[in-house]
Amino acid sequence: MPTPEELDQYGAGLSIWEQLRLFQEWSPLIGYAQRFTMEEDAYARSKVVAIAKTKEGEDLIRWALAKSGAA
Repeated sequence: MPTPEELDQYGAGLSIWEQLRLFQEWSPLIGYAQRFTMEEDAYARSKVVAIAKTKEGEDLIRWALAKSGAA
């Protein structure tokens, strides 16, 4: 059984509304990862990765890093 501290740390104690908000915040990264992993063709997969070279791609990466606490 997880401790109350673990529930807070990993978000297991979040209400349904907090879980939905968290999912909404992370959905851009989830969609990006889904497109990358679903693509079977290596060339097409490299085009998905190339999004990081655009301004929007850079913003997405910076957003994900900020959310993860790495930035």
